[in-house]
Amino acid sequence: MFAKRLVLVLALLAISSLVSAARQPDGPVKHWVVLMMENRAYDHLLGYFQMDGVHLQGLTGREYNHWDSSNPNSGIIRVNNRAKDVSPDPDHSVNGTTWQIFGTPYPEPGAPVLMNGFVSNSRVHLGDRLAPRIMECWDPANLPIITTLAKNYVLFDEWHASIPGPTYGNRMYWHAATSDGYCTNKVPADGFQIKTVYELLDESGYDWAFYFDQVQDASFFNYTRQPRFANRMRTLKQFKLDSDAGTLPTLSFMLPRFFSEPGIPGNDQHPNHAVSIGEQFIKTVYEELRQSRSWLSSAFVLTYDEHGGFYDHVATPVKDVPNPDGKMCHDPVRFGFDRLGLRIPTVLISPWVDHGVVHNPEGVKPHPNSKFEHSSFIATLTRMLKLNGPLTKRDAWAAPFDYLFTRTTPRTDCPETLPPVDHPAILAYHQYKANAPEHLQPLHELQISYLQAANAMAGLHPEANLHLLRTEHEGAQYIHTLMEKWHQASASVEQQ
Repeated sequence: MFAKRLVLVLALLAISSLVSAARQPDGPVKHWVVLMMENRAYDHLLGYFQMDGVHLQGLTGREYNHWDSSNPNSGIIRVNNRAKDVSPDPDHSVNGTTWQIFGTPYPEPGAPVLMNGFVSNSRVHLGDRLAPRIMECWDPANLPIITTLAKNYVLFDEWHASIPGPTYGNRMYWHAATSDGYCTNKVPADGFQIKTVYELLDESGYDWAFYFDQVQDASFFNYTRQPRFANRMRTLKQFKLDSDAGTLPTLSFMLPRFFSEPGIPGNDQHPNHAVSIGEQFIKTVYEELRQSRSWLSSAFVLTYDEHGGFYDHVATPVKDVPNPDGKMCHDPVRFGFDRLGLRIPTVLISPWVDHGVVHNPEGVKPHPNSKFEHSSFIATLTRMLKLNGPLTKRDAWAAPFDYLFTRTTPRTDCPETLPPVDHPAILAYHQYKANAPEHLQPLHELQISYLQAANAMAGLHPEANLHLLRTEHEGAQYIHTLMEKWHQASASVEQQ
């Protein structure tokens, strides 16, 4: 019902607003589609994944952490490929991630990067019984969607989160190449008043839209919250319609479902939502785009916000990483935004790129130590679309990947469909769901943060009504109500 009403509101907005035709990018790629999933490290999802004749920086199976990172004589917990569809939610705060990286939450300056504190940190955060699960990684046979995409397109095995911390900070680097000095999941009541890639696109005459069912990152920023952009807040159903019609904007940022509802489980892959449900969502997005008239003019980036606290063995970059804007995080810990987060899975999908694996950046590197991280996307758009960037010192430093688009003709061997998601781990998920329905689960910290941002976007106090919400379903219903009211209010403003 919400989706139908929202479509009507959007139609009224379109009728009442005279919007000039957006500028079309030069070159074959006219449409960029981004899908950012939640909280999975590279090793956790793809550490055991290999391709014939290609070296991937994956796992040998001999990697381990000590039970106590401060005691080399304590027992060890090895990596394994027995990850389950539903997992606990590890610590992924800046403080917790620092512990995972250095083996202590308070490293001395210049301390070596050991990647040995995952188990110790998880013992404190999850308890001794669940702590070993931090080392569980996926059997590639149980991830048919992302592994098929990795085999057929460009897999980055050294793409890092922008900060060693939680969701919002990392998502903001994708949108703005900074988190404005924040390293927790918080948004000011009036939104972040910093320049984003969406303003860069508007300045150059390109269009953009968020596609979502519940929450959207547009609630983060004062700029994208404006009523005049209400027709750019679209449902996931509208994505298929726009793809089929060939009317996708220059940039489409897609969000998964963060809240479970009765019979509709969350598909963001954030623990403890099932990985398999997220795989099915990725499959749907890919097939809708692949089978549409937009495919031959599109580039689709599948990525994750951050590692979520799960194990990765590759040392995080800690040298020559620029603070984007001179701001420091002081809450809850002091952090200078001068080192990156852990590796995350990222795949570039397009008929205009050859399949293969990208390790270190090549092409034009702004700095000898430039890395692939979330700001690389803004750096790439700035080069390919000739935007008025950079936004900060970070996207000026981050490695762009425009050099991967070398083809003069589109590929004809791109799969139209992906395999079914039917691996044995799904059985465990359904057994779990029967005993603990997801929509009745209590709200976790990230969901509460999105509710706060949605309240603020709707003109309410960030904490308004949150004490009344207990479950994921109640949170979802509240979000739907807020967004519908915001769209209706936006339509009224546009008609005045």
